[in-house]
Amino acid sequence: MSQIIVSLVVALVALWFRSARKTRANWLKQLNLPGVWDLDDTRSRRISLELRGTLSAGIYRFRTDNRNETGKWRITGNSIVFALDAGSEERCELRLFDSGRIGINGPQHIRQIYLKRADNIVPLRSNS
Repeated sequence: MSQIIVSLVVALVALWFRSARKTRANWLKQLNLPGVWDLDDTRSRRISLELRGTLSAGIYRFRTDNRNETGKWRITGNSIVFALDAGSEERCELRLFDSGRIGINGPQHIRQIYLKRADNIVPLRSNS
């Protein structure tokens, strides 16, 4: 009898892990982070965040008029962690508002909303 209960508990835990993994994968697909993100601010369109890599980690470049920062990024829980090339890390809360619209809140990114830049440019080949 105890073997049946143990087997049932193991099966339930396995189903829960599978469901959690699937939910996280769907969330990462909705975020669709790789690409170029512009700050949603009508006063300042010169702030951009470029994320390259997979859906959950990669390299980044943050650009403003007077700042050009590079490093690595990764998703941890509901946060995005920026690891600067200089060695320090910055953990920011990450929120999905809508498709192509995210919010980042952290020490260097205080309540900032970013819009994903459209990547609909198709390269044309020349016949030379």
